[in-house]
Amino acid sequence: MNNEPQIAAADRARRRERLEHSVQQLSDAQVQADEDEFRLGLAALREFSHNHGHTRVPDGQLDPSGFPLATWVAGQRVAHLEDRLPPARRSALERIPGWQWEPATQR
Repeated sequence: MNNEPQIAAADRARRRERLEHSVQQLSDAQVQADEDEFRLGLAALREFSHNHGHTRVPDGQLDPSGFPLATWVAGQRVAHLEDRLPPARRSALERIPGWQWEPATQR
């Protein structure tokens, strides 16, 4: 009796399980990286608002650490327009003094 098909099936099942585990780890890491980036961007925007009295971040603006603040702000606005911004993030942005959903060029 040849057990090769059973061994091959078991081997495929183990490989699939390892792959699914790896994908989940990558997904968890991406979620954490996204949360970390949001926290960095929010802190940078708060500092910008405090220093400048508004949130009209100029194109290309980097924070003192090199964080791409203008790009991040634009991304949050796009996510909001596309209804992809979670309510907690929308609320966090709206609590920053001077926050506007529309870029300065649209006001």
